[in-house]
Order: sequence, then structure tokens, then C-alpha cells
Amino acid sequence: MTEDISFYCSQVIINDELIHFQHIQNLVDKPYERTDSKHFETMKCIEAGDFVKLTFQTGDPTPWNPEIYDIETRENLENKRLKTQVEPTIHYGLIDLLRGWVWLPYRVKGIFKDAIASMHKNHVIKPIYDEKQFFEKIRILEEVKFGVAANHLFNKEDSLSETLTKDLYGYGADYAELTLKYNTPAAPDNFIKIIKSKLSRKYSFAKITVSGRDKNGLEMLFNPEAVSTRITLKISTDENEMIIEEELFNQLIAKVNNEN
Repeated sequence: MTEDISFYCSQVIINDELIHFQHIQNLVDKPYERTDSKHFETMKCIEAGDFVKLTFQTGDPTPWNPEIYDIETRENLENKRLKTQVEPTIHYGLIDLLRGWVWLPYRVKGIFKDAIASMHKNHVIKPIYDEKQFFEKIRILEEVKFGVAANHLFNKEDSLSETLTKDLYGYGADYAELTLKYNTPAAPDNFIKIIKSKLSRKYSFAKITVSGRDKNGLEMLFNPEAVSTRITLKISTDENEMIIEEELFNQLIAKVNNEN
């Protein structure tokens, strides 16, 4: 049997840097865990080259029924599971250390955020949307970045002089990034049209990112470098209908590498 599993991409920034291994070293050494009498959740991290494999477990000991039903004998039997025991639900995720991204099912985004927050107060996790989703959801525009190679920075369409371009070359610059920050309360439709027109020529830029917030104030990010913002895999299950973990991570890593 197989099961379809979807993973969604977010950018992770910790202490103003894209997430790297040192940020989560402690979580590799000791898994994150939060447990009380009604609920438990854990996140385990395993280093895998340029990636970190994530395994989540979550569950509740209650409600607890003193009886179970045997579907073969059609009998009610005594439930021998203790009230302190849980049959956990397991989910998986992947941190891409090269790009500062994490791929997660929706159900465990909260656990991942709590695990990061348990170690780093200064952190931001921004879901990455495709172009259509981003401009449907954005309500507040915060920042636009355009990155270009130096030899494409100033051309006939730009007002800056050719002399300035030559000066930059004199100092050996090979990349420049223009950052536009906004304090506007909303993203006007005409401005969105301007951004979209720039995105229509996105392949002339080395990098473009647009960040803002949706109507609920949640941070969001559009990054054309993320070819896919969602990956759906068809994964085999074992005789107990449990996901085959090795197959899942092999497929997910291969897919992320191919997409980028």
C-alpha cells in the first residue's frame, strides 16, 4: 500500500541568519519534547549531509476506553493500555541547510516553531508561496529585494551613470542587492502590478524576494528560486500501514535537490 504525503516550504531565519547546523546542534544532541498529563509532542533531528531529517511524534493518552473491540472475534475485551501510555502519530520533515528552508506537513508546523523558539528567541519562519498564492494573500508589503550581477546592474534603462558602474568594477564587485523597505499600511493594487512586471523579467535577476503579511498579520515570503512550494510524495507503507521512513527521506531529499 502507499500513502500520499505533502510537504510545504518555509524560510527559517535565526538571529538574522538563514538557519544552519549550529542553530540546531542541541536539538540533534537532545530531541525537543513537551509533555504533560494530557498531551505530548517531540521532534528528533538527525544530520544527513546538507539536510537534517526531522521526525515528529504527537499524541494524547485520553480519552481512554476500558474496553477494546476485536474485529476478528467480534468481542469486547479489556483494554490493557495504561492511562499513561500513548500510541503516537508520526510525521516527518526536512531542513535544507543549503537554502535555509524547511519542508513540513501542515500538522507539525506548530511543533517545529515551538522547538526552534525553545532555543532561539530571535527567529522568523516565513511560508514560501508561489506567485499566484502570494499576490492573492498579501495585504501589507514590507520588503522587496533585487539581486543582480554587477555587469547587469546599470544599463540604458537605469538613471545611474556608467561612471558609477566602472567605479564598482574597480573595487571588484560582482554582485549587488537593492533592498526596498516599506511602512505602508497596505499593498496598493498599482504597486503590485509594478512588482509583477519586474517578476516577469525575473530571470534577468540573480535573486528576487518579496516579503509581507496577510490579512491576519502572518509573515509570508515569495521567492522565485523555490520552484515548488509544495511537494507531494507517494510513499510505501509496511504491514502495519506505517510509513517506510527510509523511502520517505530518500524521495524527499531527491525531490528537493531536483527542484532547486
